[in-house]
This record gives sequence, structure tokens and C-alpha cells, in this order.
Amino acid sequence: MSINELGSIGEFMGAIVVLPTLLFIAYQVHQNNKVLKWQTNVQYSHQLAGPFFNSPELVKTMLKIKEVDGSMPVIDAFVDRYSLEPGEAELWFRHLSLIWKQLEADYHYGEKIEDKITLLLTWQDQKLYWEHAGGAGIFGDDFVNHVEKIASRN
Repeated sequence: MSINELGSIGEFMGAIVVLPTLLFIAYQVHQNNKVLKWQTNVQYSHQLAGPFFNSPELVKTMLKIKEVDGSMPVIDAFVDRYSLEPGEAELWFRHLSLIWKQLEADYHYGEKIEDKITLLLTWQDQKLYWEHAGGAGIFGDDFVNHVEKIASRN
């Protein structure tokens, strides 16, 4: 076998190896995009809720505004059902929002969350939250549909 023939075989083998390598790189880019989307969703929900947990003044300010504008139905539901003060209900709402936004991020990442959702919806405060917040535009339609499908089975 001549050196030219060996060179041709080497080129052919190199060409065969390139395709799996490109497929592997494409898969890794796809996985990285999923992780980035998950991280972005979680970080966004923490940015929205975090200041309320760290600043009592912000809660007081928000309550003054809500006295004029009115509060969300879910806040009123927590106040009525659990005898919470409006500020407590607002903080609990934001706490539950973090939990559910984390679940939404996990859902988009491809995690299996059915058991977690089923468990959460057995607790009355979580159920009350979802009844009010699920269709309020807080979550994406695909996640809402997924949760509603799980809830309808139970």
C-alpha cells in the first residue's frame, strides 16, 4: 500500500469522525441553552421577589399603594382564609411565587415535576395560590396547561 493510499484512507476516516463530533457539539450547545434558560428564569423570579423579603420598608410602601389600588384576589384570599395581615399575605404570595417559578424553570429544563406538583396541590395554601395565580399571566401557557392537566387527574 502506497503512501497516497494511506493518505486517502486517513482522509476518509477523518471525514467520518467529523460528523459525530459536530452532532456532539450541537447536542452540547442545546443542553447549554436549556441550562441558561433555567438559570435566567430562576434568577428573574428571585430578582422580582427578593427585595420584598429583604426590605420591610418596601412591603410597607407596597401596602400603602394597595390600599388605594386594591390588592390581588389571591392576597385577599390569603387574608380571609388564614387571618393574615395584608403584608404577611403579600410576602407569602411572593414566597409561593418563587416556589412555582422554580417549578416552571424545572419544567422548561425538562425535569420531571409531576410528583412535586401533585404534592404541592394537596396543601390548601398552594391550591389557593394556584387557583388565583395559575391563570393570572404569571406563568407561561404551556406550564399552566401542564399543571392543570396534573391537577385534573387528582
